[in-house]
Amino acid sequence: MEIKIQSLPKYNNSYTLKQKPQSNKSITNNICSGLNIFSYPKSYYINQISFCSKKPQEQDITKDLKQLIEEDKKSSKPIILSYKEGFLDNLAKRLQKRPNDKILISITGESASGKSTICSQIAKTVQEDNLPVTILNADTYFNDISDLIKIHGTFDKVRDAGYDVDSPDNFYLDQLREDIIQLQQGHDVLAPKYLVDGTGISKPKAIPVKSQNVIIVEGIASTYDKVSDVFDVKVYVDLDEKTREERFMKRAKTRNQDDENAQKHWKYVKDAGRKYVSSHKNESDIIIDGDCDLNYLSKIIKEISLITNNNNDK
Repeated sequence: MEIKIQSLPKYNNSYTLKQKPQSNKSITNNICSGLNIFSYPKSYYINQISFCSKKPQEQDITKDLKQLIEEDKKSSKPIILSYKEGFLDNLAKRLQKRPNDKILISITGESASGKSTICSQIAKTVQEDNLPVTILNADTYFNDISDLIKIHGTFDKVRDAGYDVDSPDNFYLDQLREDIIQLQQGHDVLAPKYLVDGTGISKPKAIPVKSQNVIIVEGIASTYDKVSDVFDVKVYVDLDEKTREERFMKRAKTRNQDDENAQKHWKYVKDAGRKYVSSHKNESDIIIDGDCDLNYLSKIIKEISLITNNNNDK
């Protein structure tokens, strides 16, 4: 498609189509309602289109998102538990003022809350619908502790010796922040890879990560001070402690952990979650149910994508 634009449109400026399929008034109304002007046939190019004085696209985004949330409330098992006052308006303004900027979203929650499962479902939906979304796992930014494991013998013994695995000091947060900013600016990056085989090894620049229109960072490190301020949207995955423990113990069995060691590790991650993660719950823009219906989640993701026009290449 070939579209020629004399200058970037500004509100209160006057633009019209050189060759138009409908009245100027109709064109104006369509644009003010959020119609993507790049959907016009090849034979049309923009010379001057009349823009309304207000910002209706911003209003429409807020209205559509609120309608989506209201519909979610009516469902048998809502995904969205709550959201911060002013969040939708602020998000709409952000999308309107900087439409070409990448959208940065953090997803966090305590251990076994469902954040990884939810991100896996997002990844599945992204792949099926070819949505321009990148998911970066912040857990790959754990510090290399292979020397400590060599000294103590095993990861569990390192933990039992007092090593605070989930402490902000034990992540490559400077590297994580730099990689997120690079992705936001449109540059692909190579993320480190932390091996979960008990060796504690972290391989630098091992995972290729592509910059897309929407960048989701999953993991507790996304809430830490060196990183949290870069995000446009902060999502917290919430789930009651009893269900999280049941999930954790079930997962421990699949990893061949004995009950005693699994209980020790559960106590650690539970305490670490209270210390490092749950304190950020009130700072989140939106809180979602960690026990949500995954198929319904996919539907919500697609609807949000349509509302924000993030399924269109920019």
